[in-house]
This record gives sequence, structure tokens and C-alpha cells, in this order.
Amino acid sequence: NHLKRYDFETQETICLFTYPENAIMVCAKFDESGQQLVADVTVDYSRHQLYFETPQGFVAYHEKPECVQYCGSLKGNHIILSFEENKHGQLFQVSSDLHTQTLLFEDHDIFIQQAKVLDDEIYLFAMKDVDSVVYRFHDGKCQPFEISTHASATLLSGFEAYQDALFLLVESFVQPPMLYRIRQGVLESLADKKAVNLPIEVSKVFYESKDGTKIPAYLIYRKDHDPNKPLPTLMYGYGGYNVPSLPSFHNPFVGLDIVDWVMDGGLYVNCCIRGGNEYGETWHTQGYKLKKKNCYYDFIAIAEGIIKDGWTIPQKIGICGGSNGGLLVCALLTMRPDLWGCVIASVPHSDMLSFAKDDRGPMYITEYGDPDDEEQFHYFLSYSPFHNIQRVAYPPVYIQTGECDNNVPPYHGKKMAARLQQYNTSKHPILLRVLEKGSHDRGKGDVYTQTVSEMQAFLHLALHKEEKE
Repeated sequence: NHLKRYDFETQETICLFTYPENAIMVCAKFDESGQQLVADVTVDYSRHQLYFETPQGFVAYHEKPECVQYCGSLKGNHIILSFEENKHGQLFQVSSDLHTQTLLFEDHDIFIQQAKVLDDEIYLFAMKDVDSVVYRFHDGKCQPFEISTHASATLLSGFEAYQDALFLLVESFVQPPMLYRIRQGVLESLADKKAVNLPIEVSKVFYESKDGTKIPAYLIYRKDHDPNKPLPTLMYGYGGYNVPSLPSFHNPFVGLDIVDWVMDGGLYVNCCIRGGNEYGETWHTQGYKLKKKNCYYDFIAIAEGIIKDGWTIPQKIGICGGSNGGLLVCALLTMRPDLWGCVIASVPHSDMLSFAKDDRGPMYITEYGDPDDEEQFHYFLSYSPFHNIQRVAYPPVYIQTGECDNNVPPYHGKKMAARLQQYNTSKHPILLRVLEKGSHDRGKGDVYTQTVSEMQAFLHLALHKEEKE
């Protein structure tokens, strides 16, 4: 719980300051001038406490942790991105002694994700109706960069040695990740851009959730699909930890490129449910703790919406997710077993009364809540997948976990599969794949290839089987 400095000349270690015991992660680095040390202390998955070195010692930016980001230094001042007063994000300039603070930028039409200082300018990475937008902020004005429609732009870390440039990945459902560079105010691709003329359409739609909230989703499909034929459908969502479900070329949990699924005649649905930050921190907090079930209602609303609109039928819908997304699809399985043609859950939480006792359980309390609290206990009990398995007909289920996973211990997946096998009244298979040396992933090398091959074969068999019932 201490940040210390080691002096190579005197071989002395000096304790600079003591940070809170509930800190999850601490990152310390010098600002762009190389003169002032900045410590970013993460206390949960949203809130941070920033400490700045001054002649009087380390000073906290705020007394209590807040939703803030340190973006760099500009002309001797600190640039801070804050989400406390405005959930869209506000950009502040703070003096080096933390005594003066000036609001530089806010915009109610976008939701800022990140900001970074480069060459005495500020670059903003934001979302507008769940599409990525990038701005160059200079002298009080914002200049937008051209980004592909329905694409995601992600600022890359680890390139601090390139002090004259920023690097980002831009990808979409039909364009693989491409490396871009921002230098001297210009955004340029570092790869040869080849025109892709696939007969694929990407549509953004909105469906109304249980509480009336409009939930966005992307539908990706062939332009020449038969509108009278229900499409094999793969739905993906995450809904947690302030992480948005951005447009992506690849689905990491079943190892599929979206274009391959669509070109084979399928419909792909990317669900931007609450729990992420597609619409800022409020979107996140509406889908966590005692509002966690909003995530599940959102996903169900999208599924019912595409069925109503004639895209598909329940027997043709496969849903997949991993980690928190694994919890999502396990909860959806027990809440609405009639709505899915098959379910793939990777490294899922399933026992929401026991997770807090796991090695990393205390880290998850900040997102899910604390089952030791009586009110929260009963809320957990209302959706905990393992505790809501009943003697009903379940669709085909594939659960995958790793024996070495200390993020979500394998007992979650094992218990879920065992009780489903015990209670399932249908003839559909309940499969469990435990990777002997797997961690919080799908395995490595040949093991990964085998795992995702099983998942894809499972999807094909489940969604293309002949209708017998």
C-alpha cells in the first residue's frame, strides 16, 4: 500500500505516500515534462484517485475517488477528464499546484471515453449513438476526424516512446483492425486500405426494454437475404464494468469473424445493453448492483424485437458471451429458456451467492454488489443462474471454463452444467468443456483452435437442425 522511490546513488528507499487499502491497481508515471510524478490509484472499475507530486509532498486531486482520468500535461497544467458533474464527460485544465481549475470542453451530444495530450493539443475519443468519433481540440475548437461509419476507434497504450504521435486501432464489422497514427494533427492509416465490396448491410436499430429505455443494437446481414426465411442468428453482449460493446470484426468468444458468419447466411446481432458505457457512466450504473437485471431485460427486448420484425425465430437464435458476458447468457438461459436455440457461456459466473468468497471476489463486489447485505442477497437470488435452474426444457448449452482460472474459478461453470444436466427435461445436450491448463480464456494454440471449433460446430448443429417439434 505504499508508493516508494529508490535512489540508485544513495541506495535509499523513500516512501512517497500511502494509498488506500481498497486500491485495485496503482499506475505511477511522470508527466510530459518529466518533472512531476502522477499516481493513478484505481479503487474500483469506474473510480480513480489521482495524486500529484508537489514540493510539499503528494496531493490528492480530490479527497474521495471519482470517475476521472489523467490525460497529460499541457503548458505546465494538468488535463483531467471528469465524469462527476456531467456524465458525458468534462475536460478540465488544472494548475500544477491544483489550486485553479478551468473547464475547457463539454458536449451533450457525445460521450467522451478517453482524452490524450499531444503537441500542445488534446485529442478526444468519444461515442455518438454508439459509433466512435475522434476530435482534435485546439484553442477552444473541436475538429472531427473522418472515421468509418459504424466503426470503433481505440487508443492504444504502450507507445509512450513515440512522443510525437498517437496510435489507434480502427475496425468495424466488415473491416479488420487497422493501425492508424495521429501526428501533427493528421490522422492517417499505416496499412494499405483495400476496398472490400461484400454484399453485407449494417443497420443500427433500437428496441424498448422493460422500463421503456431504448436499447441500441447492430444488425449485420447479407443484402440479398430472403426476408421470408428465418435467419440463423448469433447474438452477442457483455453489459458490465463500464465496457462498451463496440463494433468489432471478430467475436472473441466463439472465434468467428463476423463477415464469415454473415456470408454463410446468418444474422449477427451486437447488443449494446446497459452495464457498459455506450451512453456514459449513467448507462453503466443503470446495469450494475441492484439494477443488474436491466442488462438481461435489455438483451431479451432485442431478441423479442428481431423476432417480431421477422428476422428469425427462437429456435434459430444462438447467444454467446464470456466472463461477465458468460453470466449474462447463463442468466438469460434460466430467465427465458424458451427464447434461445442454443447458449454458449465461456468462463461464466453462475453462483452469485458465492462469488464474493473467491480469490478475486472483493474486486467484483464493486460491480455486482455484496451478497452479505440482506437486500442485495435477495436480489442476487432472484437472478443467480445456478439458483434459478428449474425442471424445464432447456435448449442446447455449451459451457467452457478453465482449471487455472482465478478470475472466475471453474466451479461456477461446473456447478451450472451439473445442475442443468440434472434438471433438464429436454433431450438437448448440456455440454461442459474444462480446459486443463486454461485460464480466463479459450486456451492457447491448438487448445484454442479445438475449443472455438467445438463452439462453432455446436452453433451449426444447434441452429441448422431440422425442425422436429
